[in-house]
Amino acid sequence: MLRRLLGIVGIFSILTLCFTALPAAPLAAQADAGDDAELALLRVMHAIPDAPEVDIYLDGRLILQDLAYFSISRYLVVPAGEQRIQVVPAGLGVAAAVIDLTPELFAGSSHTIGAIGNRANAEALAIKRPIRQFLSDNAHVLLVHAATEAPTFDITAPGYDQPFAEDLAFGDSVELLVPPGVYRFELVPPGADTPFYTAEAVRLEGGWGYTLVVTDYPGQAQSIHVQSRVDYVPESGYVMTTLPAPQGGRIYAASLAPLNQSVNIQPATGYATVTESADAVTFTTFATGVAPEMMHVQHYHGFTDEHAARCPTLDDDLNGDNIIDFSEALAVAGQVLVPLHADPLTLEHERASYPAANSNGFLDYQVTVDRDELEAALERNYDIENPDYATGLVMIHGVSPETPLPDTVQSSADMSAQMTLPVACGTYQRAP
Repeated sequence: MLRRLLGIVGIFSILTLCFTALPAAPLAAQADAGDDAELALLRVMHAIPDAPEVDIYLDGRLILQDLAYFSISRYLVVPAGEQRIQVVPAGLGVAAAVIDLTPELFAGSSHTIGAIGNRANAEALAIKRPIRQFLSDNAHVLLVHAATEAPTFDITAPGYDQPFAEDLAFGDSVELLVPPGVYRFELVPPGADTPFYTAEAVRLEGGWGYTLVVTDYPGQAQSIHVQSRVDYVPESGYVMTTLPAPQGGRIYAASLAPLNQSVNIQPATGYATVTESADAVTFTTFATGVAPEMMHVQHYHGFTDEHAARCPTLDDDLNGDNIIDFSEALAVAGQVLVPLHADPLTLEHERASYPAANSNGFLDYQVTVDRDELEAALERNYDIENPDYATGLVMIHGVSPETPLPDTVQSSADMSAQMTLPVACGTYQRAP
């Protein structure tokens, strides 16, 4: 089991409940220009029924507001490493923090941080899982026992002879592989035949990821309830959201969808952001399903006039080879404006400092540059003033060098067709 309890929080434990892990949205880190940062996913879960709404701060920045009981946040992308998390009664500001923790968030992992129990006796729960694609035909389910009113139980369902999991005590969590279908899960005391609780019907899709949390349900006819959340969708990856924009700044977010799936090892999905502050711009990309252990060329694309870029489809395959190559992509995505490598300010496309995916096909990239310098470079090279990132898109390229491609696939300059083949694309939208 995945159980990890962080201990009794004390009299103010009513506020610790809100730490539902934030898996995935990007944070504009306070990094020096040109620095790369490894990334993790974080979400927060509120599972203490008699606690008030709370706000959450990450390294002094408000990232979640008015988190109430029964809430599980979407994933946020945050820098890996030790991160200061403070819990504050809603609306009172960071100076009123009653919980102040510095957990370590691991690169390439998703973290769920929550609080379970009740106001008088709360326990903080941390669950770390590898970031991965769910390629099985089964549904992937994270089940958490967070109900103080529920005893230790087995989880079963009508029509199944064996339980899906056994002996789950309060604070336990377990990962399940469940055939796709509609389920009315039953919670049964170990050794008993009769369930003490039957959940509402839930449909689980193959290849999707879910979280089911057994929680208290005070004031209702049944004292417990099973919450369900979708964590991962094959077509678009992890369900994520953006962090709030910095004061005086803007955030643009893009959900990455796969391209050229017929020749890639697996569908590439992910998330990307551009974060503008008063004096800096931070680019972040976060992807799974790209070719492992190789460098991946990636760019911010757009047009120098006012019309918006779009991601290519097979309708843009002009030579009829059923592959969208680099040249065909440029026709609708626009030219390369900002190369997303270690030194974007150069605006030089052909560099050996693009990010590389790890052995699991996971890619994370984050770099911060001086805003005035970047805007001056864009104006000097492309006559672009006050760039609007919502008119552009991000594209990730690269399949394995051994991938056979027809001679009709075109590339760029000295790069191979395999290196420049588009594998994921997303258009930016300004976050509210």
